[in-house]
Amino acid sequence: EAYEEHGEEIKAEYLDKNKDNFKAEYLDKNSDNFKAEYLDKNKDSFKIEYLDKNKDKIKEEYLNQLASETIEQRDIAFIKNMLKENVPLKSIAKITNKSIEEIKIISEIK
Repeated sequence: EAYEEHGEEIKAEYLDKNKDNFKAEYLDKNSDNFKAEYLDKNKDSFKIEYLDKNKDKIKEEYLNQLASETIEQRDIAFIKNMLKENVPLKSIAKITNKSIEEIKIISEIK
């Protein structure tokens, strides 16, 4: 009977006393969801910020990749020319520092 009279007051008092614990528990249980939502909502600004902070590094990596691709293309052309001249695979491997398997693969490229 006492609970029926004062139940809502007791409940409100209990909730008020423990609100910080409930809040911490809720945040802890849902932290992954909050992080995912935050990251998803802000991904464009993070991307822009990352690109802005790292533009010199990105440019250098791009130029290095481009140079590597150009060197690779030159190496392939060089190997193909040696293959046309019937240079033995072992000699091509030694000259180009490529394996015989790599040279065989290059020989199949049109």
